[in-house]
Amino acid sequence: ADEDGDGYGNSDKYFRTCWVLNLSGFSTLSGDCDDQNPFINPGVVETPCDGFDLNCNGTIDELFLPPPTIASDDTLRICSGESVILEAIPLFFGNIFWFDQETGGTSLAVGNQFNPGVLPENNSPDVIYLDYYAEEQNIIGCFSQTRAQITIAIYPNPEISTTDEVWLCAGELFDLASLNILD
Repeated sequence: ADEDGDGYGNSDKYFRTCWVLNLSGFSTLSGDCDDQNPFINPGVVETPCDGFDLNCNGTIDELFLPPPTIASDDTLRICSGESVILEAIPLFFGNIFWFDQETGGTSLAVGNQFNPGVLPENNSPDVIYLDYYAEEQNIIGCFSQTRAQITIAIYPNPEISTTDEVWLCAGELFDLASLNILD
């Protein structure tokens, strides 16, 4: 019988027949663990850490949350000497914990936004990459099984010069393309 009309029936309540019938209130799909609630059946995607077995797999809760959503590109590009604020959005109303390791480690901060502080100066010709990781945790002990990664790419400041002489007065426009710039 399919009492809640969700397409899945309770295998303890059945109608036996030799004919193929499409009877209202019955289903050929079984496994509905709560046939009074159409939002609980084997076809439902489980909501982690909600205290209910929504997908009828026998597990009341899956304790792992998906990683939070990073609010920007996965890689933030800045010039040496600039600062940055990282942001992650929890998907299940938990708190965001920030780490500098993909697994393990001690949390650096808690909150949707994280200021990694003074970043290293980049005096080399190469880009410096720093990785940080966001994990969601909620009050009943569920957490992200994998952490969301965000990378800060610190580009060196260009060393430019010109041999051209420029004379400007306040308010005048100037075309930089007219200069011979050396890098």
